[in-house]
Amino acid sequence: MDLLEKILENLGVVIYSFLTAAFMGILSYVQKLLKKKRAMRTEDVFTENEWHQQIHRKLIEMRVKYECNKIAIYQFHNGEHYLSNRAAIKFSETHEDTDNKTFSYKKENQSLLTSHYSDFIHDLQDNKFVLYSVEDDSDFKQEMIHRMQKSCLYLKMADDYGRVIGFAKLIFSDTALDKSYNPPEELYSDVDDLTYILEPKI
Repeated sequence: MDLLEKILENLGVVIYSFLTAAFMGILSYVQKLLKKKRAMRTEDVFTENEWHQQIHRKLIEMRVKYECNKIAIYQFHNGEHYLSNRAAIKFSETHEDTDNKTFSYKKENQSLLTSHYSDFIHDLQDNKFVLYSVEDDSDFKQEMIHRMQKSCLYLKMADDYGRVIGFAKLIFSDTALDKSYNPPEELYSDVDDLTYILEPKI
């Protein structure tokens, strides 16, 4: 009986030592993993910022090329869900470039409900571009009057699958675009370039 007790006691010590070593090993691994993730998050901030910088450089180039006062990117996103289970689809201004005379409204242009701009969304769906002047009875008329904008040009941004993910907006405050204005093919190409930059690369 004494021998059995001694064997069980020694076995208990071995099991305890094994579990302690395993626990310490797992703890060390988790700590290293968390440390690595924290380092990756910090690195991602700078990687993400370089991506934003690339978009901004393209926007500056386009604003100068097409002689507008402001150019911005708006992206569609899902907000909350209503009690009816309908999605509260929204769009927000994510990037912009303005000349030194134009005020930025990027903080105000966030989480705008598509239900407040249904005519615009309809126009954007059915056309390659949408052009509104301040005289037009559009969803943006009051905004254009308040912000002293003469013409606003919208071009939709679609991914490789044809899904519309947002739109580019060119604002003209100094001169109005003619009603017969048709965007040059180069502008469509530049918008495609912006869309390509926006999409994540796997």
